[in-house]
Amino acid sequence: MLRILFWTVIIVLFLSFFGVSIQGLIENPTTQTNMGFVLGLVEEGWDSIWGLIVGFVATVTGIITGIIPG
Repeated sequence: MLRILFWTVIIVLFLSFFGVSIQGLIENPTTQTNMGFVLGLVEEGWDSIWGLIVGFVATVTGIITGIIPG
């Protein structure tokens, strides 16, 4: 935890030294568009992976319930 905090402070100081505004980067419309695009891709990927997991569990559950009599 301290390591993450330390590196976060170092990165902020590094960006500040070169005059980069973190707030300006985040509020930039291009950055927001790019983040929306990337998050959309991540969401599609997660949905695909989750669908595979649910399908696998459903198949295994079906096999197990088919083996157990009654």
